[in-house]
Amino acid sequence: MLKMGSEGAFQLPYLARNYAALGMTAEADYWLNFSVEKDAGARFFISDYYFVYKHFENPAHLLGPLEAAEQQAQVADGDHRAGLLAYGGLAQIQTGNFAKGVEWLETALEIYRQDYAPDSPAGSIDVMLYDENWWSWLVVHVFQRLAFAYQQVDRDSDALDILQQLDDLLEQSIPRTPLQHEWLALQYGLHGDIDSAYDSLAAAVDLGWANYYEIANDPAWAETIQAPEFQTLLAEIKKEVDRQRVIVEQADADSDFRAEITRLLAD
Repeated sequence: MLKMGSEGAFQLPYLARNYAALGMTAEADYWLNFSVEKDAGARFFISDYYFVYKHFENPAHLLGPLEAAEQQAQVADGDHRAGLLAYGGLAQIQTGNFAKGVEWLETALEIYRQDYAPDSPAGSIDVMLYDENWWSWLVVHVFQRLAFAYQQVDRDSDALDILQQLDDLLEQSIPRTPLQHEWLALQYGLHGDIDSAYDSLAAAVDLGWANYYEIANDPAWAETIQAPEFQTLLAEIKKEVDRQRVIVEQADADSDFRAEITRLLAD
């Protein structure tokens, strides 16, 4: 028999992300806030809000969590403060506040640099350094969006510097997974190479990629996906996501999923 108990509450933000990926915003919002009520969120709670609400068309959902993160960052220190500012910086970029996003991310990266590489040159951003301390997917996600934000605030040379470092990082391995092809697609897009961006995302789709809502509502992708070929590709992907959504909605209705999970958490 399936049991979750109190520890299962820690999985609720991931459940919320999965609902968000299907465009089921009401369910995503419900489970994310339910996890907060259960005090299930990780210490860097802004990360949960970011990775759920970045799928939403309206980024205003992030404004409340951002205000809370800013208040916490004022009294936090060390890795806790860096985490709040790093994920908060991503959320600022998602809401279109690019200057604030740059400020928060640069501050977070400087804290990490002081902890992990105190002798590195001041102002340097070495993505390989962070690959040793963060997950690879997070390195790429953070630095691609920082590069995008630099482009938006007319710091093109800083954007190019990061993109070139990411080029070196991504060229070290042959892309084999949908996520790796997605990384390359955005990388090409940020360089302005729309044709190569399309080819990479099409390769991700061939491998089963269906992360429609995250890309459709991500400002870093906004210009790239305006190309007609992207619109056609994404429309096909949305059909598949919508098909999956119908299945999940029916299954939830048949089993009263909210009540079932609440019961399991209480056991």
